[in-house]
Amino acid sequence: MKIPYCDPWENLEKLKREKEVVGIYISGHPLDDYKKEMDFFTTNRLSVLKDLRPLVNKTLFFGGIINSIDHLESKNNKGWGKFVLEDFKDQYEFKIFGEEYLKFKHFIGMNLFIRLKINVRAGWTNRETARLGEPRVQFLNFEMLQDAVNNNSKKLTLQFDIRTLEPTEIQKLKKELKEFRGDKPLFFDVIDPEKSVKLTLSSRKQKVNISTELLNHLESKSWHYKLN
Repeated sequence: MKIPYCDPWENLEKLKREKEVVGIYISGHPLDDYKKEMDFFTTNRLSVLKDLRPLVNKTLFFGGIINSIDHLESKNNKGWGKFVLEDFKDQYEFKIFGEEYLKFKHFIGMNLFIRLKINVRAGWTNRETARLGEPRVQFLNFEMLQDAVNNNSKKLTLQFDIRTLEPTEIQKLKKELKEFRGDKPLFFDVIDPEKSVKLTLSSRKQKVNISTELLNHLESKSWHYKLN
């Protein structure tokens, strides 16, 4: 049976209209296709940014869709911007200035799915009063969310329970993985839960391209894995 083609932008517009009309997404969430990227390569949800004080000197990773943008100019004609990022549960307005804005402004676009790496810094000290200002966000990196798996996965480890391990299944898996050849190391964890023993082996010949497609394939075949 031929699966009908679904335009992702058309689906996104449908979801946006749903939220505009009833205030919530009904038929899904714009980030549903990026669940792996959000699970593996973000450290926090946007709700933690409601109070920056406990986060000072911490490096955090967020992912989401940009829902609102403004590219602006200061009184001395220097560009700066603000944008609203939304994850599965919340949203947050970021403001970005100076060299950080010049470096990353091409990532600040309506309906773009992005991954942010930030550091929360202590506020500036007022020279006259010596009072410390509110904590501030330092932007360390932006990347497209769809690139997060490939860009940040260093190796793939497949996990097997020795009690159910079948040689024929291993051979079948090796054959399937040839469709995902790449340059990332492949490891195997052979686990005996009863004896609390784990043996980790590396594949010398086979390397893979770690992608969302590969992870989806492994899950469809009920193979357990972890990313490092």
